[in-house]
Amino acid sequence: DAGDYSQGTVYVSVNKGADAVTMMNATGYDVATIGNHEFDYGSDVTMERIKQAKFPIVSANIIVDATGKPFTGKTHAIIRKGDLKIGVFGLTTPSTITTSNPKSTRGLTFLSKEEMYAAAQKEVAALKAAHCDLIVAIGHLGSEPDAVGDRSNDVLANVKGIDVFIDGHDHTD
Repeated sequence: DAGDYSQGTVYVSVNKGADAVTMMNATGYDVATIGNHEFDYGSDVTMERIKQAKFPIVSANIIVDATGKPFTGKTHAIIRKGDLKIGVFGLTTPSTITTSNPKSTRGLTFLSKEEMYAAAQKEVAALKAAHCDLIVAIGHLGSEPDAVGDRSNDVLANVKGIDVFIDGHDHTD
């Protein structure tokens, strides 16, 4: 899942995304990243949803200022499907700090541009070192012109070794 699963309908908004994660658990999700709307209820609720999930929620470009560690705890996951070993890493739009309440992201740093590219390249290297057959980026970045540098196409142009990029955020084709 490419993010924003905890917002958008009354069904998931009424309990701050808990029902969305319950449904994702029930349907057997393999992995997800977080979008800007996962922070609509504050980073503490976002962390509750991460802990509620029975699947990894990954993002390589959100850092907790106090510790320097990834906010989601995991930057990538490795999934096996038959004989295929799939490495998946996540990226979350740096615009989250302006598209959600600033209080919701206090104490977090969202890497942008070159730092995000470096973090993504590091994930590709780690997944290749783990002998993954396929490397997938799941991003909540989008491709809108107003976000030049922080878009999925920018990551693809600056990071080598991504086989598939599944993207969300801007709701375009």
